[in-house]
Amino acid sequence: MAQIYLTSFEFYSHNKLQLWYSNGTYSVIELNQDSGKIVWTRKNFIKHTGIVLGICLSSGREFYIHNHPSPGKATVVDTYNFARGNDIYYEKEECINTPNEVIAIGLNAVIKGVKYKLITQNCQHFTSQACENKNKSEGIDTLVALGLSIFAVSAIGVAVAAASK
Repeated sequence: MAQIYLTSFEFYSHNKLQLWYSNGTYSVIELNQDSGKIVWTRKNFIKHTGIVLGICLSSGREFYIHNHPSPGKATVVDTYNFARGNDIYYEKEECINTPNEVIAIGLNAVIKGVKYKLITQNCQHFTSQACENKNKSEGIDTLVALGLSIFAVSAIGVAVAAASK
């Protein structure tokens, strides 16, 4: 069975967004006050971020855009596949891009098949690019800072041990 993927999208008046797929079908998404906002949920100890898309008129389900290791690229998913039963929280920061720009950046990444890369293109990089036009990941920054701290403490310990001999 051939994989179905997003091929294009178009914003319409009255807060509607149409998504076209490779098999010739389409979905109509109703945008709301949360569309284009950045949200997050916990996946183990990781803060997993995504973009609120809106409500699919045919299914009544809310959809999100995110970049995730499964399926390994940016994609559009429903609430269950975004949060896996975990609570969803809204980021406190406001985006510098408009909600429609955030959505367009996210959907263009889906269409381009932007690949998930833990260190350089994870979910946090993805939402940061859409929201702020910056390539940053709070999680990776924290891990790097932690690694540098451990290295510094180890280096000091080695220096102290060497000096006391």
